[in-house]
Amino acid sequence: MLTTDEFRRCFYGCIITDCAVRTKDYFIFSARNEKESAENDLTSEDDVTKYGCKVFLDEPEGKRVGRVVVSGWGRAYCAANTTPFSQFVCVSAEGFVHAAGSGKTRDEKRISDSWVNGKGPEIFRVFRAKTLFGLTYVCGPRGNAARRIAPDKWEYIGNPFPYSMDVETVSNQRFMDIDAFSEDDMYAVGGEGMVWHYDGKLWRQVAFPTNMFLESVCCGADGEVYIGAQSGTVFKGRGDRWKKISQGGLATPFRDMVWFQDKVWATSDYGIWAISGERVEKPLIPAEVAACSGSMAVGDGVLLVAGEGGAAFHNGTLWQSLFLQYEMTQAVESS
Repeated sequence: MLTTDEFRRCFYGCIITDCAVRTKDYFIFSARNEKESAENDLTSEDDVTKYGCKVFLDEPEGKRVGRVVVSGWGRAYCAANTTPFSQFVCVSAEGFVHAAGSGKTRDEKRISDSWVNGKGPEIFRVFRAKTLFGLTYVCGPRGNAARRIAPDKWEYIGNPFPYSMDVETVSNQRFMDIDAFSEDDMYAVGGEGMVWHYDGKLWRQVAFPTNMFLESVCCGADGEVYIGAQSGTVFKGRGDRWKKISQGGLATPFRDMVWFQDKVWATSDYGIWAISGERVEKPLIPAEVAACSGSMAVGDGVLLVAGEGGAAFHNGTLWQSLFLQYEMTQAVESS
């Protein structure tokens, strides 16, 4: 769908690492420089240029993309705020923030410098950014969790784990992903079988039937919670009731799990899966969509997928390809 020139200006030489939906016509992607990533062997993210790549489908051809360049960031994540006004929000692993939209584009204060009423840790790291209830939510190590309620204003909702120098203990004090049925009915997962529930005031550890490493969580519209563990294993349940519905056997866990059109959709760098009831299977999707596996987001009736292979979306009726990375790269280099 993007022209060769639009791809060249926004996505050429990039590796997409995350994506988000602001509206059905506005998408954002976080990305890193492909050449610099190869030179640093992915071991020093700080030495790799990061991008916030924006796509506006309702604009005229040739004006549908934009890009913000940042340096000195670790891994970059992205989400969106629709309240108090509509903006893209890019967040780094260290808690740096850049927001754009509604006529306002600027670097904001670091999350740890933006606590409402000063309530929040001095060091706030990020493993995940996600749009929930119109706000950007982030979570990370040591039970970090927060939401952006306005520009330069973050509300800490994390679990203040006791301080520990024990490596194994600290590795389990992490929220790798967070999702929710409501603002007072949230789940966070991470570490070895660590599942936590938030009732709007307090966090409670949930009894969970495995010590497998947990990566992703989705609160489905069917009232069930779906949790992605190592090797693509999937658990389904709620509260203290859980059942393994997939043994996994995959190379990696699901990076993202989202609810869209009456089922859970899940992705990693190695493919896209659909979970309906207790069945985890490969869906019948176009090859150009399957090639875009990696990250996934939903919003405004749209399912967006993006990764090293490119980006595509389902508009509620059918799949549409935004671009295929290899084909468009070849087109740019041959033009």
